[in-house]
Amino acid sequence: MYAEITDGKVTKIVSVGGSYKNISFGKLAEDKEYFDAGLYKLIDVAPTVTEYQRLGGEVIEIDEASRTVTRTKNVLDMSTEEIYTKNIKKINREYESAIAQLTAGVPDSEKGTWSKQEAEARAYVANNTVSTPLIDGIATARGVDKVYLIGKIIEKADAYTIAIAQLTGERQAKEDQLNMGEL
Repeated sequence: MYAEITDGKVTKIVSVGGSYKNISFGKLAEDKEYFDAGLYKLIDVAPTVTEYQRLGGEVIEIDEASRTVTRTKNVLDMSTEEIYTKNIKKINREYESAIAQLTAGVPDSEKGTWSKQEAEARAYVANNTVSTPLIDGIATARGVDKVYLIGKIIEKADAYTIAIAQLTGERQAKEDQLNMGEL
């Protein structure tokens, strides 16, 4: 690639084999042909950016002796606030991903019944005369015993609570570490 430079800025880019000001360059044109037309060889440099940096404005360096233009971007360090925001989002994303893995394969509409299922199951264990319309419907549709289903609902609810507690505690610990500057 070659570039037209005006007042220290790239104003036009010419591809290898392209044309410029009524001059058509062949695919095998030498650098000298482009230089004779007033163009500079364009070198794009992609800077390396760390997790806590971002790209800023364009930087153009012109080397008249070699007729080259190096085009890159400034690398800017993120502010403390930007780093904190990035890290808290990462912590929360990891947490949400772990939660999603716990319930993978279960439709959201079914998950929406879990608290009702658990409430009915625990109420039934406390008093086996209480009405359990959701559990009754599920047990009938599945062809399983109501008491068996209630046991499974409570077992799964307890396991889910333990898993959620662990993941929530880990997320909060990471946030505490972040707030203390340890992450």
